[in-house]
Amino acid sequence: MCTGLRGKKFNYRNMQHTKEEYEKILKDYKLDTFSGMEKAQKEFNSFLEKYPRRYAQNFQSLNCNGDIVSTSKNCKYCFITKGSENCRYSDFAGDAKNPDKDCYDLTMSGGVSESYECVVGDHSQLNFFALFSVKSQDIRYTQHCHNCKHCFGCAGLRNANYCIFNKQYTKEEYKNLIPKIIKQMNEIPYKDKKGNIYKYGEYFPIELSYFGYNESCAMEQWFLTEKQVKHEGYNWQENIQRTTGKETLLPENIPDNINDINDDILHEVLACTKCKRNYKIVSNELLFYQKMKIPIPRKCFHCRHAARLARTNPFKLWHRNCMCDKLDHSHGKGKCEVEFETSYAPERPEIVYCEKCYQGEVY
Repeated sequence: MCTGLRGKKFNYRNMQHTKEEYEKILKDYKLDTFSGMEKAQKEFNSFLEKYPRRYAQNFQSLNCNGDIVSTSKNCKYCFITKGSENCRYSDFAGDAKNPDKDCYDLTMSGGVSESYECVVGDHSQLNFFALFSVKSQDIRYTQHCHNCKHCFGCAGLRNANYCIFNKQYTKEEYKNLIPKIIKQMNEIPYKDKKGNIYKYGEYFPIELSYFGYNESCAMEQWFLTEKQVKHEGYNWQENIQRTTGKETLLPENIPDNINDINDDILHEVLACTKCKRNYKIVSNELLFYQKMKIPIPRKCFHCRHAARLARTNPFKLWHRNCMCDKLDHSHGKGKCEVEFETSYAPERPEIVYCEKCYQGEVY
């Protein structure tokens, strides 16, 4: 139960203890019980609020802002981005061996360059408004096209070249038709039910999505109520698949200690304490819990995933000032005047420091 330590051993609440003292503290928490784990988690959450946070988890990067950006250069408003250069408004972008370069608005990409508004791109170049493209060049308004070149408005193609709406053309025909199509897209644009205009240069209208907003991962970063979703004109899935009311073992009847659990639980149907969804424990999962001395979860995997995400920061930035007022830091008397962009909202309880003050605190 520590934070901000470096090179420490046998610490509890950032305080040094002997090995014997530390082991006794762990034993007293009874972390192999659900009640003990819940108690420790609540204490840890409260403990964290007393210690400063680094304004952003950015490392070995030059002229970048966002959060969790590493080994990158000139990347703005990027999140969970690695080894990328000259990118904007992207997330889950690039890695050490497959950097992204010169891109705007990418999600889940690697080895992509000179591309705009793409979702799931891999080793591709000049991709515009593309969904899931692998090793493709110069493609626009495509879905699931791999190893393709010079394709427009295509879906599900492999190793294709000079295609429009999945129809093969010659190079000359393709080059003559594309300007005409773009002209028509601008003159007779698509209008959605909210009246939004989609000319050439806009991504696919969200109302054409295969999924409801509430069953997509958009809900994980930008939570909206059903009323808000429908007001924006997005789709809402009324009947998300789930089973309820079939439980054979109530949460309060699950043994508190993992050591009291046997294989019988594999035949039980459990009920989530938050959403009431039924779920089961599978064999390898139980073996893991028993090996690691982790109590049986009382929430379904959906709610556990949501709880993990709640501990992460949003893909959004706020302009703030460093909150450090330590007299022994480099700024001396008074409050640090460094300003920065951070994913910690001003109304949040965390203490947020600039990089220099954070380093001064933990080292």
